[in-house]
Amino acid sequence: MIEIEEIKKGTSRYYKVSTYANDNKLISIRTVRYTLKSIPYNKIRCYMLFDNDGNCVENVFNFINMYKVSIAETSREKYSLYLRYLYEFSGIIDKDISRFQRNDIDKFVVFLSGYDPNSSLADSFYTYSSKSEETIAAIFNVVKEYVDYCGYASSKYFYNYRGIKRRAYGKQKANTICPKFISLKEMELILNYIDNDTSLSKETKMEYSLIFKLMFNKGLRIGEVLGITIEDFEEVYSNEGDLYYKLYIRNRMSDNADQRAKRCLTMDGQYSYNAPIYHRLDIGYQQVFLSEEFHDDIIEYFDTMSARFKRENKTLSKADAIDGVSENWYIFYNKKKPTPLSKNILYNYTREMFKNLNIHIDKYVRTNNLFHRFRHGFCMYLLYVENIPPLQACKLTRHRNAEGLAIYNNPTEDMLAELMMQVEEGTELYG
Repeated sequence: MIEIEEIKKGTSRYYKVSTYANDNKLISIRTVRYTLKSIPYNKIRCYMLFDNDGNCVENVFNFINMYKVSIAETSREKYSLYLRYLYEFSGIIDKDISRFQRNDIDKFVVFLSGYDPNSSLADSFYTYSSKSEETIAAIFNVVKEYVDYCGYASSKYFYNYRGIKRRAYGKQKANTICPKFISLKEMELILNYIDNDTSLSKETKMEYSLIFKLMFNKGLRIGEVLGITIEDFEEVYSNEGDLYYKLYIRNRMSDNADQRAKRCLTMDGQYSYNAPIYHRLDIGYQQVFLSEEFHDDIIEYFDTMSARFKRENKTLSKADAIDGVSENWYIFYNKKKPTPLSKNILYNYTREMFKNLNIHIDKYVRTNNLFHRFRHGFCMYLLYVENIPPLQACKLTRHRNAEGLAIYNNPTEDMLAELMMQVEEGTELYG
């Protein structure tokens, strides 16, 4: 019997492959770990893939940084990530990519999908990762080009791939339809749950509530929330003299992988904080607006945490200051270590909370990201509760245009039924 388990530690991950005899006696354990690293070199960023022994995979290096050097940096980063999946799978089945056969391609699809009901890949398969059909197709496009570049005989099997073969999945169990957004009622349940959770400290209750409010009430992504620092707030007064706060969303070189702000300039050494492009709206940074009360709640949490760490003689991890002189700190920290809050810790708590509150989660293929459902809830609130036209709503959601907002428009069957009943009542006037 073979068991495959994905292990996550902080921002790193690896796979444990265990082999058991028929009497369930453990025979062997293998570890499969491939690590991606990037370094700035001659005004570009080079991507490298390292195997279990710390050796750089030369073919990947040459393909990404030489053969594909002309494509956008974000595309090269995505290419390197997709090729890591390929090499992880190769290590799991202990077979060189050049020797892959047709059935290995089906197993690769199972590996990417994160669901193996027919034990085609292993007798037990546990993973945090799962990919949509669209993402799997994108991965195959990159892999096809790569194996062709390497001249592998197996390339013909990759090129014969025509989409996900349902036989690789088998017959799936029925899964409850998982809404793509958090509703107002669910948000109220979530905040009450946190407030009444005796396992959480006062500071952690404040922290989690603020994070979920920033995602649901302001539409921030989880990486944007975790990257907020003290200097990102700016006082603004309305024409009537009312105080509110502008919150800047931007990337810093001190950010870790969990703190990236999407669609903001990536600080990788190519640009400095003094570069004009870094200070351009919707390129170098984005912005949202907070009430004075919301801002004060965030600062109260930060002051409470920093005071506790000071009493414990612990020094808060600093964030880069834009002016290069001032002191700056991130807002959200781990409970015991004065380091930026781990997304994995928050994810595990959120998943358990959803289960306890009977909020649906994807059981087999986790396509609906737990955190992103809060941003979806923000968008649905704008469209269906406030009835804000998409052209105006996209300014609040920070989409470039109304088309970008379309993917967030996912009403439930109940919402559609209610709308149809309203239409029915209205059209009766014409009877």
